[in-house]
Amino acid sequence: MQPDVAPKEETKNGLFEDGLAKSSGSRISTGSIICAIRNNQSYDSIRHLLAANPRTEVAEILMANQSAYSTIFASIYANRPELIKLLVEYGANPDATDHNGVPLLAYAIFNSSISATEIVRALLTLGANPYVIPSRMWEITPNQLYEKLHNGSDSQISWCDQKHQALLMNSLNISMKYYLLQASENIGSHQGTEAPAPIIGQNYAIKSVKEYLVAQHVCRSDSLPILAFVGPPGHGKRALARSLGNFHELSPFNTSPSSVNRTAPEDRNHPEVSNSETGGLDIFFIDGEKVDHAWLKALLNTVDNCAYRHQETKHLTRLNAVYILSVTQSEESLSRTYTNLYDINRYSDFKEVQFLDTKVKSQLKDELVQVYGTSIASRIQHIVPFVPITRLESSVLAHQFLTQAIQGLYDDYTRRCTAPVKYARRIELRADDDAFEYLGRFCAPGGGVRYIKQEVNTKVVLPMVKQYQTIIRKDVAGFKGLVTLKMIRGQDRPDDFTLFSNSGRTMISVEVE
Repeated sequence: MQPDVAPKEETKNGLFEDGLAKSSGSRISTGSIICAIRNNQSYDSIRHLLAANPRTEVAEILMANQSAYSTIFASIYANRPELIKLLVEYGANPDATDHNGVPLLAYAIFNSSISATEIVRALLTLGANPYVIPSRMWEITPNQLYEKLHNGSDSQISWCDQKHQALLMNSLNISMKYYLLQASENIGSHQGTEAPAPIIGQNYAIKSVKEYLVAQHVCRSDSLPILAFVGPPGHGKRALARSLGNFHELSPFNTSPSSVNRTAPEDRNHPEVSNSETGGLDIFFIDGEKVDHAWLKALLNTVDNCAYRHQETKHLTRLNAVYILSVTQSEESLSRTYTNLYDINRYSDFKEVQFLDTKVKSQLKDELVQVYGTSIASRIQHIVPFVPITRLESSVLAHQFLTQAIQGLYDDYTRRCTAPVKYARRIELRADDDAFEYLGRFCAPGGGVRYIKQEVNTKVVLPMVKQYQTIIRKDVAGFKGLVTLKMIRGQDRPDDFTLFSNSGRTMISVEVE
């Protein structure tokens, strides 16, 4: 990626300086917010700064294009996506531009920090328009990653001259392109882009759960929801469940004091302190591989009787809860469900959603009856398929795991360095999309997140850490903060790179400087 030269030039042309002036009659200013961000004040401190003023007053300030641009810009270069969300909640526009019309999304992409991808995702989640970035730069053709993606037509983008195009080409990574594509698919829909959890490849599952729980809440059903999450291992079933509310895992062995419901001494499967009491949602997660059918049947037969004792009134009240049975699909089941019907190397479109809603759910229902019997299967009210991830999604996951490892490298580096040195540097990852395409191929159909992480750790992270340790043993200041991945084909491989091979013809090198 390119260094953040262009954005820094913008700060010299009056954008921040203009924002420093107080609005007449206001107790808060754009400048005070920017100063708090620059001074690395905590999230709570900045939230209190905003909350200490009338919300309408803060919104009036932040709704101005210049103020929204200046404050979010400061958050981007402080690498703090949580502050971007806070500012947008108070009225800042994530599509704000500088005086030349360059959008915030572009500056987030230009940011050379390892956190840039998460900041881009945050902006898109909060409603930034993906088409302010020329779509030809983030569309992926069928020859790349074997994906068939939707083509978005570029409107006239006056800000994107040759200089900016070059910066975009050098800065956009595979994950940014994926998130831009995801955001483009949500334009025009009635649902927001924000998901309960950033789970790669499970948009259908997230949408299905969200819609079902909303319907249950509106209709005020007499029975507690019982859902079945069905899919291959390592595809986000537990992660999605954790994102929905106060998470508790139930099993015959779950008898620790912190997870026992004291209102019923004989029942050791419900939490002592219920999230329901504060208006939240309790999520009871059951791993189907860890429980026997008799225990599961007995549990589901008592679901509607579950209650918690209010701490003040001591009255028993029914839990506001959701029960989720996690079912791991076998390779045989995956083959029956998706082969010749669902091409996992293509991107989901509306027809495939229809296919999941009809044929896949129907088939999974029949399989649940075969595995668990009619008594248990009939208690399940909603089946949520977790589909195998595509090669594009595998590549995005590989990039995600590598950036997490590099962030750990940076954290280790800052602990070793003196203060003047550690704040002067960022770790940068340089890699072409084909490197992550190559890493994504290591995930067999149904292999899942854990498999990809293991491969990235073994074949990229370990060589990277080894080289990093060699450098800092000689001289801590000798570490330049640059990690480079390169594809090596044929006989072009040098002897001094750490390599791994798939077919013997194509390899990838890891170089740390």
